[in-house]
Amino acid sequence: MIQVTKVIVGPSTSMDHMWNFGEAISVKGVECKLLVTEAGGYKCPRCWMHNAPFENDPCNRCRSVLSVVEKPEGENSPAT
Repeated sequence: MIQVTKVIVGPSTSMDHMWNFGEAISVKGVECKLLVTEAGGYKCPRCWMHNAPFENDPCNRCRSVLSVVEKPEGENSPAT
């Protein structure tokens, strides 16, 4: 098992990658080609997924978590 950021099923539209790996495989009797390429986008420094909007910035998911964690004391507490 491997973890991937994105899977596209269908014809390959681009081979403009720094590296790639292709292998012919058979899935339920259907001949296919498996193509593995580098991830696009920027790597989030917190979760390492390649879906950050800018280099060295957290992705939207991590940004929302960090905004809750970084609030000053008392802002996360319910009003009494």
